[in-house]
Amino acid sequence: MKNHIISLFALLAVLFLSPQIHAAGHNQDHAAFQPVKDLFAAMSAFDFDAMRATGTADYHLLEQGEVWSMEDLVSAFDGETGTYTRRNYFHVIKVVENENSVWISYWNKAVILPTGGEAQSV
Repeated sequence: MKNHIISLFALLAVLFLSPQIHAAGHNQDHAAFQPVKDLFAAMSAFDFDAMRATGTADYHLLEQGEVWSMEDLVSAFDGETGTYTRRNYFHVIKVVENENSVWISYWNKAVILPTGGEAQSV
């Protein structure tokens, strides 16, 4: 039993002290997260060119079980200009850095305020 407790503490120490894996909330300002913030800011501003500028040609979004391209995402906002305002909230869950890439998982929420209406969370 004592060996199991020591092993558990060793595993936890590795997880918490590893420079490549970070606990939730510690990397809200990680440089690799900036394009995500830029994308959501562009969405809120209905700036389709800025949205496109945040991703690469192979960009894809998993949205409620569907795979969307950047053009699918832009199309979802096209025609909505001025019908509402959007406020975005984020919580970084995990950041994993590899040699040439960074994988970030995050939770996001948007509060939508229709012009002349009540706020909605999405």
